Amino acid sequence: MYEVILALSVVVYLAVVAMYVRSGVVSIFHPVFIYLVFHGFVFVVRPIIVDVMGYDFIYTIYQFRPSVTDRITALIATNVGLVAFTFFCLRTGNVPMIFRDTPAQRVERNILRRTLPAMLLICVPLGLYSLMTVVDSVTSGVSTMVMKNGYRLNTTGSGYLTDAMLLLVPVCSLFAWYFRFRLYAFMPLVVFFLVKASTGGRGAFVIAAVSAAYFYFYDKKIRLPGVRLVVLAAVVGIFFNFVGQDRGYALRETLGMKNEYANINEGGSGRDFFEGMDFASMEYVEFVIYVVPQRSGTYDYFLANLQLLTEPIPRALWPGKPIGAPIQLIDYLKYGNPMGISVTLPGAGWFELGWVGVIFWCGLWGWALGRFYRWFAGGPQDAFTVSFYMVSLPVLLVGFRDGALITVVRQGVFYVAPVIMMMGIRKALHLPSFAQIQASLANRTVEQAQTASVASGPLYGPGKANRMRLINAMANTPGRVV
Repeated sequence: MYEVILALSVVVYLAVVAMYVRSGVVSIFHPVFIYLVFHGFVFVVRPIIVDVMGYDFIYTIYQFRPSVTDRITALIATNVGLVAFTFFCLRTGNVPMIFRDTPAQRVERNILRRTLPAMLLICVPLGLYSLMTVVDSVTSGVSTMVMKNGYRLNTTGSGYLTDAMLLLVPVCSLFAWYFRFRLYAFMPLVVFFLVKASTGGRGAFVIAAVSAAYFYFYDKKIRLPGVRLVVLAAVVGIFFNFVGQDRGYALRETLGMKNEYANINEGGSGRDFFEGMDFASMEYVEFVIYVVPQRSGTYDYFLANLQLLTEPIPRALWPGKPIGAPIQLIDYLKYGNPMGISVTLPGAGWFELGWVGVIFWCGLWGWALGRFYRWFAGGPQDAFTVSFYMVSLPVLLVGFRDGALITVVRQGVFYVAPVIMMMGIRKALHLPSFAQIQASLANRTVEQAQTASVASGPLYGPGKANRMRLINAMANTPGRVV
């Protein structure tokens, strides 16, 4: 019976893909595209491989055995989530991806390069300090992080400082975009990629690679993936698996870093690529269904989201801060050993309210992300909109995999901070806004363009005349508007 439902899952997936194609809004920038890639890999392809190969590694380490009914329920729930997400996302995000390549956009990006030094001066030292702290803890084997009640806690210092290395992800992508993907523009990304991977952590460098790729595809006006995207995804996937096998030990050896602590994940040796925890989303959903409500006796009723209220307060200022959500009706650890579990959107929906929760939670995410996409694709696509959207898109992979809103908010703050910072610096320097640039270019006559002088006055200042000089300078300087 399970194999029959597994086959029907393939049919449902293909039907949803067909519905998406017929919608006329297909592009790699649409949230539905990202969710279809995610769902197809972890809920369609991998379950077939697991069933054929008989993998049971997750069941062994999580110490649970789902019944056939549990496994069938998990399959149906993930498909219900897929349909709900796609339906509502296409309802609110039903605009085609049109690249708005205008002179105002090009002038604005050239002007905003002037904000990069100040942003880098703030973000890079903080991010590097955080990253080097993580590197030191890995190479020495001395870590301030401990596991308690299934959560990783920082015993000393601030979790914000520990996560500050995430600032480097958007910094690398923005640097590459603002300097038009020249060879030197990729150097910060490559360095971050290698150093972060050497720590054994993989999520950040994957998001950095995906974010840079999105900026590149937008810049080159690539609406659908081609061979280059497939090759890039394959390379990142291979590297991801390589780092996961030994938690960066071999890479640290290659880079000549101190390597007193091997930090090898011994459980990973000898496992196939699809057998480990990295892609075991279906087993995670099965665990949730195994527990809730048949063993827990209750649902969570969306109380987990209350953590959004307590998360911003540092533990150093609140020693008694609750671990996880402040109100918890269900403790996973009573029913197994679900360390590192990431329950995905349908799993989180089931945890909150069963079938109703799956439809509501997946539908809500689809509705919200559809509106987010419409804001980007249907808007003017100025530098702020493009930058904010491109650094946020890869975080959706984390959200889809984890299923919890708190994870997206916790990490997303660091990813969007450099973008918001650049806009604040723009105002502080009295640089013209996108609307002002549009208006100035529209009103400028051919004669004014020919006689505009860069040296006619200061390029900075709150006055309209100074804004016009700066806009004219950027529009007329050879090689600047590219």
